[in-house]
Order: sequence, then C-alpha cells, then structure tokens
Amino acid sequence: MARFSGKSVIVTGSSGGIGRATAIAYAKEGASVLLADIKSAENTETLEMITSQGGTAIALYVNVTDQAQVKSMVDTAVKEFGGLDVGINNAGIFPDVKPIHEQDDETYQKTMDINVRGVWLCMKYQILQMLEQGSGAIVNTASSKTVVSGTAGSAFYSASKCAVVGLTRSAALEYASAGIRINAIGPGATMTPILENLVRENPGYFDDGTEAAPIGFIADPADMASAILYMTSDEGRYIVGHNLMVDGGIAIT
Repeated sequence: MARFSGKSVIVTGSSGGIGRATAIAYAKEGASVLLADIKSAENTETLEMITSQGGTAIALYVNVTDQAQVKSMVDTAVKEFGGLDVGINNAGIFPDVKPIHEQDDETYQKTMDINVRGVWLCMKYQILQMLEQGSGAIVNTASSKTVVSGTAGSAFYSASKCAVVGLTRSAALEYASAGIRINAIGPGATMTPILENLVRENPGYFDDGTEAAPIGFIADPADMASAILYMTSDEGRYIVGHNLMVDGGIAIT
C-alpha cells in the first residue's frame, strides 16, 4: 500500500516518539519526507531508519520558534521534493510538573512559544505554499488534555494544547474552500521520550499502564501515526477542523 506515493511531507519533532513514527510511516507509504527537529543526532537516526529501508527523506535542523528557519524548511521541501502536500506540526515540549503557584514566566513563555507559536509559524508557511498549489493537508499535534477535565501540575501544557485546537479550527474554516484540510490529533498517554521522562521525573505519575486509559494500556507512537496518515490521506478527504482523540477512551471518562 502506497497511499502517499509521489507526495511531499514535512514532519516537525521527528527525532523521536510520535514524530519519528509518523515520518517512518509516511516514507513506507511512498512519501518524500522532510524531517525537522532541533535534536540533530536523533533526527539523523530517524533519517537512517528511513533511508536504510529504501525510503526518501532529508533531515534539517529547525527551531519552530524561528520564523526564518520555518520558512526555509518549507522552501527546502518545495525545492527538494517539488511541492508540499502534507504538514505535520508535532514539535512540542512538556514542562516540569508543578502547581501554578510554583511555575515561572520563563517556563510559561517557552511552552507557549514552542507549542503554540511554533504551530502557527509552521502552518503559516505551509499554507502559503498550499495556496499556490490549491491543495494540501495539515495535522497539528494537540492532546487528550484538551478535552479531559484537567490534569494537576500541567496547566501550561494543557493551555498550550487548547490553543493549538483553537488555531486548528479557525484555520480549517479559513482554508477549507481553498482545498486545504487542517485537523488536529489528540494523543492520550503514548510511550514517547517525553512520557518516559515525565514518569522518570515524577514517580507515581502512572502507578501502572492501566491507569493511562480505559483501554488498559499506553499507546505506541505508531498508533498515532496511523491516525495521522488516515486524516491526511484521500480516505480522510471529508475530515476538516477535527481534533481526533486517539486516547484509549480517556475523553469519555
């Protein structure tokens, strides 16, 4: 199956976790993938995972809060691959787990810069290219925390991901008639480096895997990749402005 044969894809945050799994999945289905991340060594590992299996990809150092670098990222994809069909805006951070009164302005600003402004900048330049083409699909990584009642200690993260959903929905309305479909994905607990670090730094955050979701286990990044590919494929052509919960049932508890 090669749903994305001949397609050009950008994946930010591709050095590990959901971003890496998504980039690999696109390459396996025939896409040419630009891997964008600030973790160059880990991003090179993703590149090697793709190219060793015969896939097509390039790795690029990109700080999503740097407007010039984001523009260059899109320009590079167009130059190397002939256009841009899909943008996956996945780069993000999860700040230290602390109650609000112990948080500081620096942490707040960094979280919002990367998780919100970074998504806006990526969308801006992806959309500019897609408007020229008259088509494209974008998925922004939000979180299941945008629909659950709240999670103690992660207010900044939750707020930033709620903002991502707001950006996604507004942009979806603005560009649907131009042939550009924009959606978000709301991952539940997924075994990524971010979650591994979260559990390591906060013993007891999950007493065991069954507390992560009603389904009884923590997701694999490949579970998120499958949903993302579906939303950006022709099979998902009528999905617009949706925040797809891929959370093992967290949203309905």
